[in-house]
Amino acid sequence: MITATVLLVLAYFFGNRKKKVSVPEMVEASFKNQYPYAEEVTWYQPRNDKYEAYFSAQEVKKSVWYNASGERIF
Repeated sequence: MITATVLLVLAYFFGNRKKKVSVPEMVEASFKNQYPYAEEVTWYQPRNDKYEAYFSAQEVKKSVWYNASGERIF
């Protein structure tokens, strides 16, 4: 049962990503300020008012979430 729940959660978060989204300037500016050395940045919009940046920094893959105001939330 736990395995099925974990798989459903993963499918929800990774399956709902939308590639090549238009990111608000405030979100992108906040991201660049917090992660100036980020490389290979890909933006997703899993929810209407949430944005996820998936990127590499110092050879480590990372993911951060922002709200539409540019505040880091996750």
